[in-house]
Amino acid sequence: MGVRDSISIIDELAIASIIDSDVADNADSLVRPPVPTHVAALIAAAEQDDDSFISTILTAHPDAVDARGVAGSTALMESSMRDGLTSATFLLQAGADPTATDPIGWTPLHFAAHNSAPACTAALVTAAPAVASQLNDDGESALDLALARLGDTDISSNLAARHAVARCLIEATLSPEDAAAAIAKLPPAADLDTAAAQMGVAKATGDAVELEELAALEAEAQAQLELAELELELGMLEAVEADHQETAGEIAEAWSEAGWTTDYPLNMLVYYVVQS
Repeated sequence: MGVRDSISIIDELAIASIIDSDVADNADSLVRPPVPTHVAALIAAAEQDDDSFISTILTAHPDAVDARGVAGSTALMESSMRDGLTSATFLLQAGADPTATDPIGWTPLHFAAHNSAPACTAALVTAAPAVASQLNDDGESALDLALARLGDTDISSNLAARHAVARCLIEATLSPEDAAAAIAKLPPAADLDTAAAQMGVAKATGDAVELEELAALEAEAQAQLELAELELELGMLEAVEADHQETAGEIAEAWSEAGWTTDYPLNMLVYYVVQS
């Protein structure tokens, strides 16, 4: 039996399962144009993050990589909304379009952002940086969706994942200066499964650092950053103090030579001189 015969059998099984679980629950979908069985099977494989099944289908139907399912979404969209990094990576390598849109203008990145999928968010931004600026039919970017998700107080879980997605999209969308300022304003990821979420991002970007090492490095980097900020602030204060002392000495000497007197405290005079 050849590959195409195998695909036919697999297709029939997959589409039967999809009809039972998905299509039958949506009366509107029953009147839409029928979806080829191999496309339905591809969508189902993406939902399960099954790159082996995806490979089998695309071997026989390579042109189906961006085909649309019943809801108008591609396999990459389905992988992205579930943070299926394995299948998303395979689909991108197979030529899936990360800028493709569904009927309401959502890209795979919109789905990843809305569903707080950090690994796929990083993979999509890496594959197509410009997609971060793409807007849906409501004029929303993926970052808009991520920030709305992050600020949703009705969602108590996956705070770390939502935080990681928002941070990734901020860094992809804004200038380094603006990104740093925006990240500083993000709500803290207090639900500390942060390391796991960041590890997903690390895997997506090819970082082989182990989870424990990543957590240790993050803690060390944060401590170094805080120390650097304190040293910077202290250095600035010392420099300002030294400058003011020098200015105060010059003013006192000048006033003494002129024989002037004043009821103003010397530090107020320094302030007015420095400000001018």
